[in-house]
Amino acid sequence: MDPGSPPSCDSVDATGSDTCAIICGYICNMMSLRWVASLRRAIPAVLVLHGAWAVAADDAGRCSAPAGTQSFEFDFRESHLRGFIDLPAGGGPHAAVLVLHGSGGTDVFHGASEYNGGYRALRDAFRSVGVATVIWDKAGNGCSTGAYSSGNPIRDRAGEAVVALRALKQRHDIDASRMGLWGISQGSWAAPMAAVQSADVRFLILVSAPARDAVSQLEYQALTALRASATPETELRIAAADLRRAFALMRAGGSLEDYATAVAPLQKYTALHDLGFLSGTPESYSAWQSSVDFQYRPDTALRELQQPVLAVFGDRDVLVDWRDSVKILRESLRAGGNRDLTIKIFRNANHNLMSEGADPQLVAGYLPMLRDWLREHLDRRSP
Repeated sequence: MDPGSPPSCDSVDATGSDTCAIICGYICNMMSLRWVASLRRAIPAVLVLHGAWAVAADDAGRCSAPAGTQSFEFDFRESHLRGFIDLPAGGGPHAAVLVLHGSGGTDVFHGASEYNGGYRALRDAFRSVGVATVIWDKAGNGCSTGAYSSGNPIRDRAGEAVVALRALKQRHDIDASRMGLWGISQGSWAAPMAAVQSADVRFLILVSAPARDAVSQLEYQALTALRASATPETELRIAAADLRRAFALMRAGGSLEDYATAVAPLQKYTALHDLGFLSGTPESYSAWQSSVDFQYRPDTALRELQQPVLAVFGDRDVLVDWRDSVKILRESLRAGGNRDLTIKIFRNANHNLMSEGADPQLVAGYLPMLRDWLREHLDRRSP
């Protein structure tokens, strides 16, 4: 077995009845491009795109909604966000799913990739069960203007989803009683936060959802990187202890000098340098310590969810500890009294639910499962 891969498992259904390197971290950049290059077969490059495509105000043609869709625009703070709605056949009003991207740049009007691009396969799946897809470019990307307040804008993205829901409620072709969120990776961090803020979120679909804070996710990625570089197990345990000590020191308000001393034993590991936590400036270290998004614990929102939740993972995910996420999801929703949790784990699927191999594809069974879950839950709640 590849030391960087978790053990495989059979596909499982479970119902919940039962600005600088040092602050890059988990979902702001996922991982650096150099480390991702070594894992290219496991992680499609779309999740680590860093480009931003500026839009001229008069570039209306370039930002026209794709054929068969309708333009969707709204303002959030200083940003003007542009996207489109892909409506199913019929007059409606239709149920709707808002797509919350993972980290990285987006180009929903022209991107050929499934994720952070046009989401064509996902849109087709939603449309086939009478559900509209609502998608827009992130601030400062594609056809949207503006910028986020930080490199890890979890709260900003939750806030814009709430505003998008309000905008959709004004449309006659959208059923405001059947709107939900589909989020992947960073988007599945933001989705529960939006659901806590807005009663308009009637269901959530969380893909590769991190259930711990960003620093814990960074710790998981660091250890995965060490395993992938064939670090001996004894040495790995020592490195893990050093890593936890350094992060605990940072969280507790320790100085940059003390933090640098704590991470000094880890400097010898080339695999860790590209993750961004071994170096930095006093300013970036202070920003990391004070960033509210890095202090956020997802289970805080998860415990408050009363909506049906579908959580989907791949057992070859090297970015999110899916076993830990499954455990926390179950515990959190149970603590809040929510028994409508469905968990699906796909064998040989990575963070993007792509199959392993030379020609990655969305893992078999994912889209049919998604359609079945939506049919069941939307039919149950139809007016």
